[in-house]
Amino acid sequence: MGNNDNTSFLKLVLFVSTGAYQSMGMIENPISKKSEINLEVTKQMIEFLDVIKEKTVNNLGKNELDMLNQSIYDIKVNFMKIERDENSKTEKGDKKDSEDSKESKNSKNKTKEK
Repeated sequence: MGNNDNTSFLKLVLFVSTGAYQSMGMIENPISKKSEINLEVTKQMIEFLDVIKEKTVNNLGKNELDMLNQSIYDIKVNFMKIERDENSKTEKGDKKDSEDSKESKNSKNKTKEK
């Protein structure tokens, strides 16, 4: 690859990676000025990077391949951490909702007994 091709490739990887980090809430959305988590978008960004890697086999220099591999690895590790944290929040919320529901039923039953 020529130098311009190298620069364009690195910009492409950076562009997709930035989208992934933004969708994980690690980079502020420049429009809303908020950190937002959308793991479905992150999954798509990971798929894009995997396709780029698959389609460029034996066509990348060492630096390009290293950057692509490191980007994919970093994004996947962060994705797994955030997904775990989000699932933990959901489970805690579900438990709290369940406990609130039980308390509500218990107080209704106590009211009926009076």
